[in-house]
Amino acid sequence: MRALVNVGMDKAHGGHLGAQDVLDALTAHGMEVRYWAVPDVDKEVEATFIGYVDYAASSELAQVAWELDQEAIAVYDMDNANGILVGPKASAWAPFRREAFKVL
Repeated sequence: MRALVNVGMDKAHGGHLGAQDVLDALTAHGMEVRYWAVPDVDKEVEATFIGYVDYAASSELAQVAWELDQEAIAVYDMDNANGILVGPKASAWAPFRREAFKVL
């Protein structure tokens, strides 16, 4: 399946991620990252890794969220044209909000 993912660069329990941390976690779970960017943002806004990925299951993305200390990762499934949140606190961030989702 093809998806666009948004991963916040701030860790839930303090600290920050680098783009390579996110890339390593996604590829370690068998996902192919086709395109990605971390656009520059205002210092008041959390930076976000935006990536186009091929993935097999949302459970794999939930595991990535846990490993990267993310409460949730926003995922837009391009094959089914729907958005979901995955991760240990996805329900606290629900529902998926298209207007807040970042694209390249």
